[in-house]
Order: sequence, then structure tokens, then C-alpha cells
Amino acid sequence: MSLPFLKVSPEEAIALIQEMILAGYRLKDRVNAEHEQARIVSQDAVVAAAPGWSREFTAWINESLAKLDDIYESQVYAYNFRDANTSNGLVMVGNTVRSDVILGTHSRIEKLNEYERFIREHVTVEVSAGRDIYLINGDGANVKTKN
Repeated sequence: MSLPFLKVSPEEAIALIQEMILAGYRLKDRVNAEHEQARIVSQDAVVAAAPGWSREFTAWINESLAKLDDIYESQVYAYNFRDANTSNGLVMVGNTVRSDVILGTHSRIEKLNEYERFIREHVTVEVSAGRDIYLINGDGANVKTKN
């Protein structure tokens, strides 16, 4: 089944969105690990590592924006992702670049999760099992049998 606001199938859209989500989590984990290692060495090591984190964060955003443009008919989804609210009540202390990357990644992962949930909620999949056909809406919470 296709959705009119997608350029690709719902299954492909979900797969691409999940790739972006996982890349975001990997970025957060890597920045946190590198920050911890640099912090042990010195504050200068943290400062020296910060531009790399910023570049990686920007690259992840740009790659995600390109994928969102490939997925959705409207650029609104990419703009909403780009401008996702970073004040989720989380407070990070220490290096502000690290904080910006962690909070920015977190808020954008949440936006991607929202996009994935929306697609899943609006998809009906037909599954054949023997002579029965099952219509599964969303994540499978509503299953109807059609004979």
C-alpha cells in the first residue's frame, strides 16, 4: 500500500528512517565515548575534539535531510527535522559543543521516531494465510479477517 505523501513505499520509508535513527544513536554514543576519553586526558583534549563532533553532527543532519527529501513529497518534513526543538528538558553540563550535539541529536531522533510511528499508523498491510486474508492496520493492533 502506498501513502500519498511518500515518494517511496511505506516499508522503504520506515527502513530509511530507521537507518537515520540508528546513525543518530551511533553518533551520540561515539561523541559521549570520545568526550569521556578526552576528558580523562585534559580539558584541552576536549576542546580539540569538539570541532570533529560538530562536523559529524552536521554531516548526520545533512545526510538525513537528503534522505527525508527522498522519502517525502513535501520538504516540510525535512525542515521540521532540521529545526527540531532541542530543549527537551535535558540539561548537559560541560562542553557546550558536546551538549549541542547530544541534545540536537536526541531531539532529531525523536522527530524521526514520530515520522516512523505516523507511517506505521497509516499503513494497512494485506497478509494471506491459506484461504484467509488478514488486514493489519498500523503496528498490528487492529487485525480484521476477510474471507
